[in-house]
Amino acid sequence: MPEPSKPLLFRHYLEHTPSSNDPMGASDFYQALGILVMAFGRLEAHFLVCILNILQTPATSGLSKKLPQNWSEYAEIWKDAFHTSSALKPYEKEALDFLAKMQGVADDRNRIFHSHWEGFNQGQPLSANTVSIKHVKGTVNGVAIRQTAITLNQLIEIAQETSRLNIELQGLSAILATERGPPPSDVHVV
Repeated sequence: MPEPSKPLLFRHYLEHTPSSNDPMGASDFYQALGILVMAFGRLEAHFLVCILNILQTPATSGLSKKLPQNWSEYAEIWKDAFHTSSALKPYEKEALDFLAKMQGVADDRNRIFHSHWEGFNQGQPLSANTVSIKHVKGTVNGVAIRQTAITLNQLIEIAQETSRLNIELQGLSAILATERGPPPSDVHVV
């Protein structure tokens, strides 16, 4: 017989951000978090441009009739394009390796961006606690809770890796743009 659900008590950290209770160096933490937001936004936009190029390439245009709405749909189109197109097939390993690296930073991004942020920890290295709550079937309450601390150095390293991947994507991006061909003369530039 399944164990009955247990009540869940969740603390909520209510304070201004930044706070007068923040430790020395908190502004560096906030800056690193902001840099990570910008770096991931740029990488995600670059990857979306690649997906749009795939959808406009004659050999792969049939992969989807609509713009993908989530990461798993992007990844599926990416894998299918490099697997099915004879022009892209020579780059399949490079594309799959890139996708795995991007998945790693996307997992980090999700963990950081979708966490419930608590206060800063005392001492060094500078870190703040986070709590992630996800629905998980088969658990007592239907949720899984993950508590972790995010350090300033982790934020910096993830942002640097994200920026590096954005530059690395340039090679595959150029190949996809070439396969797409020149844009029509009435293109809308955003």
